[in-house]
Amino acid sequence: MKKLFTFLLICLAAQTIAFAQTANAILFTENGERFTIILNGVRQNQRPETNVKLTGLTSENYKMRVIFEDKRLGVMDNTLYVYYGEEITYAIRKKKSKYVLRFVSQNQIGGGAANANNYNNNSGGNGYNNNGGYNNNGGYNPTPNPPRPNGSTTTTTTTNGGVAVNGQISVGGVTIGGQVNTGNSTTTTTNGGVVPPPTPQPYVLPGYTGVYGCPYPMQPDAFQAAKNSIAKQPFDDNKLMIAKQVITSNCLLTSQVKELAKMFTFEDRRLDFAKFAYGYTLDINNYFVINDVFTFPSSVEDLNDYIVSYRR
Repeated sequence: MKKLFTFLLICLAAQTIAFAQTANAILFTENGERFTIILNGVRQNQRPETNVKLTGLTSENYKMRVIFEDKRLGVMDNTLYVYYGEEITYAIRKKKSKYVLRFVSQNQIGGGAANANNYNNNSGGNGYNNNGGYNNNGGYNPTPNPPRPNGSTTTTTTTNGGVAVNGQISVGGVTIGGQVNTGNSTTTTTNGGVVPPPTPQPYVLPGYTGVYGCPYPMQPDAFQAAKNSIAKQPFDDNKLMIAKQVITSNCLLTSQVKELAKMFTFEDRRLDFAKFAYGYTLDINNYFVINDVFTFPSSVEDLNDYIVSYRR
């Protein structure tokens, strides 16, 4: 019986680790066109659908081809980016004569939404609102990836039963993902789930009077280290992946976004990056300077359309 219990605990631990190393993606067409998805040469849905959910993705980027049921619509080739432990939703949208991929939202798998469009549009007064961020009346908005939804947080320490702290598992004195605990079983529950951080003082960018898109800009030394990491990548797709990883957990100045955008060789990758970075930029009213990195007027128009739709 003890061996069976130990085996079950090991299986549970393996499933927990595997869950953290996979991602999901949802793709849908805005106008209801039916399509089939090919990832790295492998068909994902057998019949054309208007909404396809991809689960258990083990890589954070895939070469993707979208084949429309209506052959007159052609195909769409793109790179699909996902993040471990997250479920990302993309819209397939027709832009002029071609179809493009548009980021919609990012959710924790099994958790609440972390919508990239989750700006606070309250108009009442300066200062912090109920979401913990400054409102649009001249202050800081919540960042595109807000804290996970509230709930009860329970910490359990058990030695006799073999279950350790916070879902970590101890089997025969060996702990998977945690530490071995001794003593009797104790349970501590904190209502509210996410402990609110101390109220920060707002960062004020000298000479800037517009809306703030995120709280504090990336420090110059950290930014330079990020640039060095991106510069080491041989291809634009790799650079884009690293750049998105960097800005997802940071806040950039428009000038920093412009520097990173210039590192891409191809116009479409610059445009992709510029759209993604908008939601992680501090001085968003200065974002018009990003237009300087583009060669084609159509790219400037595309970026402007994205910004307009993002702020609605």
